[in-house]
Amino acid sequence: MLSLLALLNFVFGSSKKNNYTNNDINSSASTKTTGEASNSNRIGKGTTIEGEISASGAIRIEGTIRGSVDCKSRVIVGNTGLVDGDLYCENMEIQGKVVGNIDVKDTLTLKSTAHFEGNVSYSKLVIEPGAVFIGKAGHRSTTKKMVPTPKKVSEQAKAAV
Repeated sequence: MLSLLALLNFVFGSSKKNNYTNNDINSSASTKTTGEASNSNRIGKGTTIEGEISASGAIRIEGTIRGSVDCKSRVIVGNTGLVDGDLYCENMEIQGKVVGNIDVKDTLTLKSTAHFEGNVSYSKLVIEPGAVFIGKAGHRSTTKKMVPTPKKVSEQAKAAV
């Protein structure tokens, strides 16, 4: 004979709640098809980081970073994200604001809400209508790495040397 608790569990489902940590959810949701767990990083809204960041896994930025970011994977700057510094990454999507130079090995996507001020080196560039882009863009076939533009030397200065 079924107990009342067993009957209620059968009819309404178990009353036991699953308590997952962020790591449990992130690691199971980010498992690659090869079975390897992916590193993913999130900088939340209201968080400010000053300094250099280096990461092998993807980064989603909803907070503020003042400094450089070197990522071996994908960087997403969310709607509330702000980066004031240089970025080096494999792929990048900007929804928020970035002020600095970007060196992206593959694809840079500027969403309609993006505001980008700086120079960029890219292989593929996607700019949605409404995005703001102030700066210079160079294809990686002509610019292997983002470097400062050399100052032009006038003819008189050359003659003086």
